[in-house]
Amino acid sequence: MGDKNKDTQYQSGDEFHVDFVFNQFLSDSWAIGVGGFCLRQLSGDGGAGAVLGDFKSEAMGIGPNLYYIREIRGHNVAVILKWINEFNVENRLKGDHIFASFALSF
Repeated sequence: MGDKNKDTQYQSGDEFHVDFVFNQFLSDSWAIGVGGFCLRQLSGDGGAGAVLGDFKSEAMGIGPNLYYIREIRGHNVAVILKWINEFNVENRLKGDHIFASFALSF
């Protein structure tokens, strides 16, 4: 299990998390695809602060992504946009995720 929070006496359980992405390049610079994740908490929460139970959580998400890469002055620059819709959510906050990432190779 993870470290116990000394202030709340709450200890979160261990989680298993897998991310995936499948992209199809449309050109040397552009790709579209689908990505997502699967999360399952393997052990329950504990400690004196877990007065409402062990709250083993799980969730899945899937959604589209857009990828753009370009070489600028000898360095690859990439921009990745993702939207992931969550489903099968238990014992955690539910919502959509929107990500914008920027990557630069050195």
